[in-house]
Amino acid sequence: MSSPLISIITCTKNSGRFLADNIASASAQTHRDFEHVFVDGGSTDSTLTLISRYRRKFPRLVKLFSSPPRGISAAMNVGLVKSRGRFLIYLHSDDALAGPDVLSDTAAFISRHPRLDWFYGQIQVIEADGKPVGVFPRQWLLRQAYPRLLKFINFIPHQAVFIKRQVLADFGGFDATLSSQMDLDLWLRLADCSRWQFFPHVISRFRIHPSAQSSGISRFAQNQANFRRVIRRHTAWEYPVSVLIENIFSRLNPVLR
Repeated sequence: MSSPLISIITCTKNSGRFLADNIASASAQTHRDFEHVFVDGGSTDSTLTLISRYRRKFPRLVKLFSSPPRGISAAMNVGLVKSRGRFLIYLHSDDALAGPDVLSDTAAFISRHPRLDWFYGQIQVIEADGKPVGVFPRQWLLRQAYPRLLKFINFIPHQAVFIKRQVLADFGGFDATLSSQMDLDLWLRLADCSRWQFFPHVISRFRIHPSAQSSGISRFAQNQANFRRVIRRHTAWEYPVSVLIENIFSRLNPVLR
């Protein structure tokens, strides 16, 4: 069996509340050269029932793997190992593709830019009930793929990133010791030694809700601690400026609340 162009990787654990939207958005794609890989960390709710129903309907598209719950970064790395697509996108269980032509538009972009190692688009931020909040990144500066800018602000939402599977593997995948900001750590490792650019399309709907990875006071504190750890790893003089900008931005930007 030939490898698909794209692998959608979704990590789940008791994700039944919003997973149906994720599945519906993938199954509605007009471009069919993809697979949907699920990495489940031991769900006890309706998650596995939803995935099993999806797999029965599309047996060639859907793959399900179980993995001990060792954190989101480790689960994302399992998805890397188990996937077969030339390009990967990580679409969390509470997120969804923005429309039925997302993968079709992406495939056309890949065809026009065969030398790119990875590229990023935009996300439509929504509330738990689906109410739109805004699009990110929207500002001109954040759509210019400036490597140095990443040392001050993470303007690349991983739900809108397509990356070559081999490139991600060559760079060692995600840092499994990070519970958040693992995407920023990867971007900073990639930025100066890979080919990448902005893709002017809204790729996914990013849902903000109380149980989301980036929500809540304790998660906010952990996110900030991980940000400081990642920035210290990759910067020198920029570190104090980066921390100051992140503190301000994360309080003002609804994507990160």
